Amino acid sequence: MSVFAIPLEFSNGEVRPCAREGIIPPVLNTSGVTLCGGTATVNWTLKDACNFTLTADQIITVLPAPQAAFINVPPASIQISCEDVPRLYLRHWIYTSGEQDFVV
Repeated sequence: MSVFAIPLEFSNGEVRPCAREGIIPPVLNTSGVTLCGGTATVNWTLKDACNFTLTADQIITVLPAPQAAFINVPPASIQISCEDVPRLYLRHWIYTSGEQDFVV
């Protein structure tokens, strides 16, 4: 984003000793920007010895980052019988038969 925050040159078009010219450095504020987008600002402000003030502002609207997507294809939904479930997953199941609780 710093490519937008460039120094700005200024001049009153006069020659010395009446010239007012130089470069104003930018101030970039990105505190309002996240992965969800937001707004950044760039400000240029000059105040010289004669109390002359020159300012400029730029608002940069940042779009949200693209939505994430699966890199590999998720497996399709399937239906299996209880006997096909690996014992590792059945180990912590608790069920009741109406008379007694069982832990598998």
